[in-house]
Amino acid sequence: LGWVYKRFYAAHPEVRTIIEQMDTVSLQKAVVSGELDLAIGTIGAEKDESRLCYEVLRTMEMLLVMSKEDPYLAEAYVDEKGQRCIDLRKLKDESFALGPTAGTSHLMTDMLFEEAGFLPRLYHQGGAFPLRLSMVEMNQCCTFSEEHHSEALPDTVERLHLSTHPKLESVVIYKKSRHLTMAERDFINIARLFWENN
Repeated sequence: LGWVYKRFYAAHPEVRTIIEQMDTVSLQKAVVSGELDLAIGTIGAEKDESRLCYEVLRTMEMLLVMSKEDPYLAEAYVDEKGQRCIDLRKLKDESFALGPTAGTSHLMTDMLFEEAGFLPRLYHQGGAFPLRLSMVEMNQCCTFSEEHHSEALPDTVERLHLSTHPKLESVVIYKKSRHLTMAERDFINIARLFWENN
Protein backbone atom coordinates (compact mmCIF):
# COMPACT_ATOMS: atom_id res chain seq x y z
CA LEU A 1 0.00 0.00 0.00
CA GLY A 2 2.98 2.34 0.30
CA TRP A 3 3.06 2.98 -3.46
CA VAL A 4 -0.67 3.72 -3.51
CA TYR A 5 -0.59 5.90 -0.39
CA LYS A 6 2.29 8.12 -1.63
CA ARG A 7 0.59 8.81 -4.94
CA PHE A 8 -2.80 9.41 -3.35
CA TYR A 9 -1.35 11.77 -0.73
CA ALA A 10 0.53 13.72 -3.41
CA ALA A 11 -2.75 14.20 -5.33
CA HIS A 12 -4.92 14.87 -2.25
CA PRO A 13 -2.82 16.26 0.65
CA GLU A 14 -5.97 17.81 2.19
CA VAL A 15 -7.62 14.40 2.73
CA ARG A 16 -7.11 12.83 6.14
CA THR A 17 -6.33 9.14 5.84
CA ILE A 18 -6.13 6.52 8.55
CA ILE A 19 -4.62 3.18 7.58
CA GLU A 20 -5.93 0.08 9.40
CA GLN A 21 -4.55 -3.41 8.82
CA MET A 22 -6.82 -6.35 9.58
CA ASP A 23 -8.19 -9.48 7.96
CA THR A 24 -10.76 -9.02 5.19
CA VAL A 25 -13.72 -10.27 7.24
CA SER A 26 -12.96 -7.57 9.83
CA LEU A 27 -12.46 -4.97 7.06
CA GLN A 28 -15.91 -5.75 5.67
CA LYS A 29 -17.50 -5.36 9.13
CA ALA A 30 -15.70 -2.02 9.60
CA VAL A 31 -17.01 -0.73 6.26
CA VAL A 32 -20.58 -1.85 7.06
CA SER A 33 -20.44 -0.13 10.49
CA GLY A 34 -19.06 3.08 8.98
CA GLU A 35 -15.76 2.83 10.86
CA LEU A 36 -13.99 2.73 7.47
CA ASP A 37 -15.04 4.47 4.24
CA LEU A 38 -13.00 2.22 1.93
CA ALA A 39 -11.02 -0.96 2.37
CA ILE A 40 -8.64 -2.97 0.23
CA GLY A 41 -8.58 -6.68 0.88
CA THR A 42 -8.13 -10.12 -0.59
CA ILE A 43 -11.34 -12.05 -0.90
CA GLY A 44 -12.50 -15.49 -1.96
CA ALA A 45 -16.17 -16.38 -1.66
CA GLU A 46 -17.02 -14.50 1.55
CA LYS A 47 -18.68 -11.43 0.00
CA ASP A 48 -21.52 -9.47 1.61
CA GLU A 49 -23.03 -8.17 -1.63
CA SER A 50 -26.32 -7.17 0.00
CA ARG A 51 -24.59 -4.29 1.86
CA LEU A 52 -21.21 -3.81 0.17
CA CYS A 53 -19.76 -3.07 -3.28
CA TYR A 54 -16.59 -4.77 -4.49
CA GLU A 55 -14.37 -3.49 -7.29
CA VAL A 56 -11.83 -6.07 -8.42
CA LEU A 57 -8.27 -4.78 -8.63
CA ARG A 58 -6.64 -8.09 -9.51
CA THR A 59 -7.49 -11.79 -9.66
CA MET A 60 -4.80 -14.10 -8.30
CA GLU A 61 -4.45 -17.83 -8.14
CA MET A 62 -3.67 -19.65 -4.90
CA LEU A 63 -0.52 -21.74 -5.49
CA LEU A 64 1.26 -24.53 -3.65
CA VAL A 65 4.94 -24.03 -2.78
CA MET A 66 7.12 -27.13 -2.29
CA SER A 67 10.80 -27.84 -1.87
CA LYS A 68 12.45 -29.18 -5.01
CA GLU A 69 13.66 -32.01 -2.75
CA ASP A 70 10.13 -33.00 -1.67
CA PRO A 71 9.33 -36.54 -2.87
CA TYR A 72 5.69 -35.54 -3.43
CA LEU A 73 6.87 -33.28 -6.24
CA ALA A 74 6.88 -36.45 -8.37
CA GLU A 75 3.04 -36.19 -8.33
CA ALA A 76 3.18 -32.96 -10.39
CA TYR A 77 2.04 -32.95 -14.01
CA VAL A 78 1.89 -30.45 -16.87
CA ASP A 79 -1.64 -29.39 -17.83
CA GLU A 80 -2.97 -28.34 -21.25
CA LYS A 81 -1.78 -24.75 -20.67
CA GLY A 82 1.78 -25.91 -19.99
CA GLN A 83 1.51 -25.16 -16.25
CA ARG A 84 2.99 -27.46 -13.63
CA CYS A 85 0.09 -28.62 -11.48
CA ILE A 86 -0.62 -30.96 -8.61
CA ASP A 87 -3.80 -32.52 -7.25
CA LEU A 88 -4.04 -31.66 -3.54
CA ARG A 89 -5.62 -35.08 -2.87
CA LYS A 90 -2.21 -36.65 -3.63
CA LEU A 91 -0.73 -34.80 -0.62
CA LYS A 92 -2.87 -36.22 2.20
CA ASP A 93 0.26 -37.57 3.95
CA GLU A 94 2.30 -34.37 3.42
CA SER A 95 2.89 -31.79 6.17
CA PHE A 96 1.72 -28.21 5.71
CA ALA A 97 2.69 -24.83 7.13
CA LEU A 98 -0.41 -22.65 7.05
CA GLY A 99 -0.87 -18.94 7.62
CA PRO A 100 -2.86 -17.11 10.27
CA THR A 101 -6.17 -18.63 11.35
CA ALA A 102 -8.18 -15.54 10.42
CA GLY A 103 -8.88 -14.02 7.05
CA THR A 104 -9.36 -15.00 3.45
CA SER A 105 -6.32 -17.25 3.03
CA HIS A 106 -7.43 -19.35 6.00
CA LEU A 107 -10.96 -19.65 4.62
CA MET A 108 -9.53 -20.59 1.23
CA THR A 109 -7.20 -23.29 2.59
CA ASP A 110 -10.02 -24.73 4.73
CA MET A 111 -12.15 -24.99 1.58
CA LEU A 112 -9.30 -26.57 -0.41
CA PHE A 113 -8.73 -29.28 2.19
CA GLU A 114 -12.46 -29.91 2.51
CA GLU A 115 -12.75 -30.36 -1.27
CA ALA A 116 -9.69 -32.65 -1.24
CA GLY A 117 -11.34 -34.78 1.45
CA PHE A 118 -8.74 -34.64 4.22
CA LEU A 119 -7.52 -32.58 7.15
CA PRO A 120 -3.95 -31.32 6.77
CA ARG A 121 -1.07 -32.61 8.86
CA LEU A 122 0.09 -29.34 10.39
CA TYR A 123 3.80 -28.72 10.72
CA HIS A 124 3.17 -25.09 11.68
CA GLN A 125 0.26 -22.64 11.70
CA GLY A 126 0.11 -18.89 12.08
CA GLY A 127 3.38 -17.63 10.62
CA ALA A 128 3.81 -15.04 7.93
CA PHE A 129 4.80 -16.19 4.45
CA PRO A 130 8.60 -15.65 4.88
CA LEU A 131 8.63 -17.96 7.93
CA ARG A 132 6.57 -20.61 6.14
CA LEU A 133 8.82 -20.33 3.09
CA SER A 134 11.92 -21.00 5.21
CA MET A 135 10.28 -24.22 6.45
CA VAL A 136 9.56 -25.25 2.86
CA GLU A 137 13.16 -24.50 1.87
CA MET A 138 14.31 -26.92 4.57
CA ASN A 139 11.93 -29.54 3.09
CA GLN A 140 9.91 -29.80 6.31
CA CYS A 141 6.53 -29.14 4.70
CA CYS A 142 4.79 -27.30 1.88
CA THR A 143 2.67 -24.15 2.00
CA PHE A 144 0.25 -22.04 0.01
CA SER A 145 0.95 -18.68 -1.53
CA GLU A 146 -0.97 -16.10 -3.46
CA GLU A 147 0.32 -15.74 -7.02
CA HIS A 148 1.92 -12.33 -6.35
CA HIS A 149 4.49 -13.88 -3.94
CA SER A 150 5.83 -16.24 -6.60
CA GLU A 151 8.44 -13.99 -8.22
CA ALA A 152 10.50 -13.70 -5.02
CA LEU A 153 10.84 -17.44 -4.45
CA PRO A 154 14.32 -18.95 -3.99
CA ASP A 155 15.67 -21.47 -6.50
CA THR A 156 15.30 -24.30 -3.95
CA VAL A 157 11.50 -24.29 -4.09
CA GLU A 158 8.91 -24.69 -6.80
CA ARG A 159 5.46 -23.19 -7.10
CA LEU A 160 2.72 -25.37 -8.49
CA HIS A 161 -0.79 -24.63 -9.65
CA LEU A 162 -3.44 -26.68 -7.91
CA SER A 163 -5.55 -28.81 -10.25
CA THR A 164 -8.65 -26.87 -9.15
CA HIS A 165 -7.00 -23.46 -9.88
CA PRO A 166 -8.57 -21.65 -6.87
CA LYS A 167 -8.76 -17.86 -7.26
CA LEU A 168 -8.63 -14.92 -4.88
CA GLU A 169 -9.43 -11.32 -5.72
CA SER A 170 -7.80 -8.13 -4.47
CA VAL A 171 -10.75 -5.78 -4.11
CA VAL A 172 -11.75 -2.33 -2.96
CA ILE A 173 -14.71 -2.56 -0.61
CA TYR A 174 -17.20 0.22 0.15
CA LYS A 175 -20.73 0.53 1.43
CA LYS A 176 -23.47 0.23 -1.21
CA SER A 177 -25.53 3.05 0.25
CA ARG A 178 -22.88 5.78 -0.03
CA HIS A 179 -21.67 7.96 -2.89
CA LEU A 180 -17.91 7.92 -3.51
CA THR A 181 -16.11 11.25 -3.44
CA MET A 182 -13.72 12.25 -6.23
CA ALA A 183 -10.81 11.60 -3.83
CA GLU A 184 -12.11 8.10 -3.05
CA ARG A 185 -12.54 7.37 -6.77
CA ASP A 186 -8.95 8.60 -7.35
CA PHE A 187 -7.74 6.29 -4.56
CA ILE A 188 -9.43 3.33 -6.27
CA ASN A 189 -7.91 4.28 -9.65
CA ILE A 190 -4.42 4.60 -8.14
CA ALA A 191 -4.84 1.22 -6.42
CA ARG A 192 -6.05 -0.33 -9.69
CA LEU A 193 -2.98 1.07 -11.49
CA PHE A 194 -0.70 -0.49 -8.88
CA TRP A 195 -2.36 -3.93 -9.07
CA GLU A 196 -2.38 -3.90 -12.87
CA ASN A 197 1.39 -3.31 -12.92
CA ASN A 198 2.51 -5.59 -10.04
